Amino acid sequence: MTDTADRAIDAVEEATDTLEAADDGSISAQMRKEQEVIDSLSEELAECYADGLSIDKGRFARAISDASRLTKTEAKSVIVRKIQEAEAEAQNPLNIWITDNLVEVRVVRTTDHISDTRYVWVFSDETTVETGSNSKVHFSWNHFRDEIYAAAGPYLSPPESDYCEGEDWREFMVRQIRENKTEKISTGPRTRAIEYLKTRIRNADGFGDLRDAADYQGVYAEVNNDPPDGKAEIDTSASNQECPLWRVDLLMFPNNWAKDAAEEYDITTRAVQNELDSRGVTIDGRRVSSTEYIGGRYQTFWKLNGSFASPAAYQPIADDDHQTESDSGGDDEPDSDISADDSDSDSDVADDAARDQADDSDDDSDWGAIGGEL
Repeated sequence: MTDTADRAIDAVEEATDTLEAADDGSISAQMRKEQEVIDSLSEELAECYADGLSIDKGRFARAISDASRLTKTEAKSVIVRKIQEAEAEAQNPLNIWITDNLVEVRVVRTTDHISDTRYVWVFSDETTVETGSNSKVHFSWNHFRDEIYAAAGPYLSPPESDYCEGEDWREFMVRQIRENKTEKISTGPRTRAIEYLKTRIRNADGFGDLRDAADYQGVYAEVNNDPPDGKAEIDTSASNQECPLWRVDLLMFPNNWAKDAAEEYDITTRAVQNELDSRGVTIDGRRVSSTEYIGGRYQTFWKLNGSFASPAAYQPIADDDHQTESDSGGDDEPDSDISADDSDSDSDVADDAARDQADDSDDDSDWGAIGGEL
């Protein structure tokens, strides 16, 4: 048996004899005595392991457990901690190890307007630690040391005294980032969700009537008939008229589109709304959704500025198909000012009859088939 093994066994036997003989009458006093003996033994075992001892730690933990109130697991944990502390004393302080071994800090930002920047710390011994700007793990030396150890790196001693204070450590780490960083941009999940919505709107049909948009799972669009300077006016009454981006003032699309976008990229609909608001395309940043009374039931839509995207085609509301807002009186249902179906009509019976007759008419045009009886 080696000298280190003899030293370790002798230390354990002495400690167990002391533990078994300890009887101070007071439970608290006896527990303090046990802790002193176990700490002392653990320090001795740590020195033995540092000198090359190879006996399994569980053997010593069982002996301690049998003679004290500690379980075998608790006793082994104490021994391991003391070994780690002893190893740390032989290592460089944390700040020196970082300075000597840091190869790169990858600062990974996303295209999302609201996101958590990631920091990937790469060291020369292949230890890699990732931290986020929100958690600020790297600005707390004890937390960062734990992360290094958890990533299979060495168990390091505390930083030198000049770096132990919070602000001193922060300045040290900021300097490390500045001197070793490489910037990377990745497409964030919020950006992907926004692009999903844009694509869906651009592939959808646009309608000038909200009920048509709801019935045919399209997009409601409010179109500005006044073209910008230097452009000729486009006839929006033409069937299947393309709807250029500059002509759209407001968009409304089904609520489930926003839910689909959020689920597709594992984020919340609130995150989708915040990203849209950050990009300046919401009508009211506090509440992007609107509940409308359409066709005898409530339906929820999202409202966006027309600059967000343009539908593939646009069918304006026909004067003889639906009652216009100017013909409407009061509104008995909340949030239903857009759809003529939600209004109280002030028009006479003849107007109603004409509208009903138009609803029952047979239109052979492409858009007429879509804009028929509702």
